[in-house]
Amino acid sequence: MNNFELFGILRSFSPGETAKFYKFLISPYFGNKKKIAMLYREIVKYYPLFTHVNLSKRKLSKKVFPKVTYNDSTMRNLISNLQEAALHFLSIENFERSKFGKSNFLFHELNIKGLPNEFWKTIEKADEFRDGLVDWTYFLNSHFTEANKYNFSHNNSKLHKETDLKKEISYLNNSVNSLVYFFVMNFTAIYLNYLSYKKSYNTYAAMHNNIEKLFGMMNFRELKVLMQNDKNLFVFEIYSSLIKLFSEPESDENYNAFKKVFLSN
Repeated sequence: MNNFELFGILRSFSPGETAKFYKFLISPYFGNKKKIAMLYREIVKYYPLFTHVNLSKRKLSKKVFPKVTYNDSTMRNLISNLQEAALHFLSIENFERSKFGKSNFLFHELNIKGLPNEFWKTIEKADEFRDGLVDWTYFLNSHFTEANKYNFSHNNSKLHKETDLKKEISYLNNSVNSLVYFFVMNFTAIYLNYLSYKKSYNTYAAMHNNIEKLFGMMNFRELKVLMQNDKNLFVFEIYSSLIKLFSEPESDENYNAFKKVFLSN
């Protein structure tokens, strides 16, 4: 059976994931894909190489449809459905590993359902694991968390006091701050990749792009002043020193400056 895409996906599975995927296929919640599960049960016998002669479509068809005449179209569809299910499984596995991302989907659903007690309890739990690795996903998810706080408060509460107004504005402000950090980290990475192409191939002049134009508009000093009381100001220091280092990689001064900023944060 020449289905390299499906076998490539299944080869990427860990032994634990191969067993978990079968449970996924037979789960009533996901539709109890009986025939797909039968096909997978035969295929996974040859994990992880998937090179055995028994993996031909005709031989697999006899296992899945023992009393039915072979139909190539049916088998191709079944294989395609198994591949689609495998991709669905991988997306769910990734979703389950993302505490922040998963919580934000729950926040949104609790907002739709109008469940204030559950919403704020869940928000408090999510805030507890915000002290982990500070990367671009941290800031993107922080943006969504603060935006969800604002949306829930705005949709379900009345502004009776000045403190209520200040609280909602703080949610908006925190949301925007997180977006700024997200943009700085991601755009800097894009800009450094662009510089790499520029130095290596020198073809940038013939290409129309907005990368250098946008980068010229980004002022780390002004952003740092604008967000002077924020706890994440170190992001500007690290990324501005990283750009200097990348622009002049042979400079000991730039290297030492970046090393000092990076280690101190």
